[in-house]
Amino acid sequence: MANAAVAQNALPLTISEVSVTADGRTFEGTPTEVMVTKGRWSPVIMLASGGGVIVDARYKARRFRSRISANKASGIQMKIRYRCYLNGSMKTIKMTRNFFGGNSRSFEETQKVFYTRGLLNSKVEFSYTGKLPV
Repeated sequence: MANAAVAQNALPLTISEVSVTADGRTFEGTPTEVMVTKGRWSPVIMLASGGGVIVDARYKARRFRSRISANKASGIQMKIRYRCYLNGSMKTIKMTRNFFGGNSRSFEETQKVFYTRGLLNSKVEFSYTGKLPV
């Protein structure tokens, strides 16, 4: 019975088309699917790894509570926490995505992370496509 309650509160997030560019080198990540349980952080998902770059993510979802609009009341808010490692240096990015009732629950994410070590500058850019069920 406990598994049925967890399954009812979980949303499958499909991640595809993962691409990472670091200092002019581009490599692809592996597509994956993660169950996002409402109110809890998902396990850490490795989006891409290679060439001294590691990008991982965690997801957390919750329902909107709104008495003003039926469209907002049926929405989902998803918090995302990215960690990007470049040659041992780590940067964290936190963001929130909102999906409302009538909207598509698919998104294209692109993030740029800049690293500075003295006079040396490096940029890591990663992108992917995510999709939640309607």
